[in-house]
Amino acid sequence: MAIIRSANTEYQFGVGAILFSSLLWGTTGTAATFAPNVSPAAMGAFAMGGGGLILAVSAYRQVRHHYLKILLLKRLWLFSALALAIYPLAFYTAMGLAGVAVGTVVSIASAPFFAAVLECLISKEVNITKRWFVSFALGLVGIALLAFSE
Repeated sequence: MAIIRSANTEYQFGVGAILFSSLLWGTTGTAATFAPNVSPAAMGAFAMGGGGLILAVSAYRQVRHHYLKILLLKRLWLFSALALAIYPLAFYTAMGLAGVAVGTVVSIASAPFFAAVLECLISKEVNITKRWFVSFALGLVGIALLAFSE
């Protein structure tokens, strides 16, 4: 019974962490627009640095435990680090250029597509489900509506 409670608690903590991070992520573009004296690059660098520190502190034990495995995957690690460094800078720049609504919809709607592309490139195994296709199609419709609207 203790194992079930422990697993349920971990599950609830994971769901809570995802919801909390979604709340924070969903407000960053809006917050950036209300800070007109701060450049999008500075905002992205701050988000990347702050988020990176929080991630480093929270994952310290796991990284330390799997340190040798991480060293074996240097190329993947470097690619991930580069992508994580570029993303916030590009995101906030896009928010500044396109606006919060357009930038957020495009970034959220394009996620299923890019997740499938990365899965194909990294694992060589693509599992496109009906749910994935529906989310991709809805995202594509949302982007098209934004692109062709006044």
